[in-house]
Amino acid sequence: MMASIRVTDLALEKFIAALAGEEDGTGVRVAVQKLNPVNLHYELELVGASAQTGDDLEVVSGDVKFWIDPMSAELIEGTTIDYLVNDNSEGFKFSNPNDLRYKKWDDPIADKFQKLLEAEINPSIASHGGIITLVDYADGVATIHMGGGCQGCGQADATLRQGVEAQVKTAIPEIKEIVDTTDHDSGQNPYY
Repeated sequence: MMASIRVTDLALEKFIAALAGEEDGTGVRVAVQKLNPVNLHYELELVGASAQTGDDLEVVSGDVKFWIDPMSAELIEGTTIDYLVNDNSEGFKFSNPNDLRYKKWDDPIADKFQKLLEAEINPSIASHGGIITLVDYADGVATIHMGGGCQGCGQADATLRQGVEAQVKTAIPEIKEIVDTTDHDSGQNPYY
């Protein structure tokens, strides 16, 4: 098994700076966990060579060694690690093709649904802190995940059935059904 990641020049500079005061052989352990069907959680840790396990996959970028645990390899494959700075914050950003929130769909109906989510639906529900992500599409059935303020919200089903589903079926008649896979009982910050 292999893992392929790309590290931008700015991110590489930040890793090199962080490693400057560490003992020789220290590298960066990268791990990613799938929290639910949509959200990925990333961890970065500076570790000495002795902390590397025999199963870790090693990726070298510039002078920095990255160790990826085998459980993370498939989830992180093809990811670009960048470092962003804006007015309010700065930090590492992971651009991951395995992240469903940014997936490019091969199926034209799924792609059309994704574009509708991005252009119209998500901006509308963002006022309540919500987001809807397309998880899968097959044979007229779109499987979605509701996050943010929609997860656990008492009005989530009404929003989906009376608002989103009606809008989607009008814009994309090929979609016959929308299935919500969200665990609404685990919502951390529901709108209602």
